Amino acid sequence: MEGKHLKTLGGFLFPADIDVQGDIMLVPDLHARITLLDEDNKVLAHLGDNEEWRKKALGRGMRGKATEWQDGRFVHPHDACFDNEGNIFVAEWVATGRITRLKRVS
Repeated sequence: MEGKHLKTLGGFLFPADIDVQGDIMLVPDLHARITLLDEDNKVLAHLGDNEEWRKKALGRGMRGKATEWQDGRFVHPHDACFDNEGNIFVAEWVATGRITRLKRVS
């Protein structure tokens, strides 16, 4: 409560939460992507970022249409976190709920 504002970051579409592991910050974005940033707040990756898919997911009410969801593509990531091994778990705010595990490879 006694902290001070350090910086406001832009470049997000509709950020929902953050998690941090080591020097990596993870930001789930309700508009179909996950952003990873380094310790200097520089984007390392936008996981799942695909403008055509995003327009389709947002514009067609896909949150309630499980038959249109695709593995490896996010619809509405609401939360995400790292586990102890650096894997990422993504919880999506869709009709039935959906959890995706992204396995750390390096």
